[in-house]
Amino acid sequence: MTSLVISFCAATAFAKEASDCFGRTYDLAHLKANPEQNARDIRAKLTTIEETGVSAIHMRILFRDDPREFTAYPACYMEDGSCGIDCDGGHVKPELMEDGRLRLTTGHLRAETFETLPGDDDEGGCAGPVTRNIADGPGYSDGMDKPTVFILYPRDSRECGWEDGDG
Repeated sequence: MTSLVISFCAATAFAKEASDCFGRTYDLAHLKANPEQNARDIRAKLTTIEETGVSAIHMRILFRDDPREFTAYPACYMEDGSCGIDCDGGHVKPELMEDGRLRLTTGHLRAETFETLPGDDDEGGCAGPVTRNIADGPGYSDGMDKPTVFILYPRDSRECGWEDGDG
């Protein structure tokens, strides 16, 4: 494991021996028991952007009903320790748990893809990315009154290499 020091703000910081790659794949039994859950697989890589000192989470999401790979890149600069995506893209609050797992809490977080479905050349492309909310249930919820919580487990860093073609 590598030493990970990511400061989300003055009040919240990761300063532990920890993985920088986390993930979880939800099996069919879990998805059947949680029909509102949209995500079937999530990978999250915690990073610090050297030029700005801002921390970020690079996420890859696979949805239960869509074969495409979606990504989200919330930047972590909010005073409450949350990470957000500009232009009403939502936010997520990351918390490194004592046992090394990563807890992500969100009411709405936009993920996007430029991939098109076979035979559907009009979706995405030049018109912009296809976007989906990773939080449970349909529609948009900007509040945290009924948040979605994902518990991700430490993973080998190669599992977070999707941007390099490794994961």
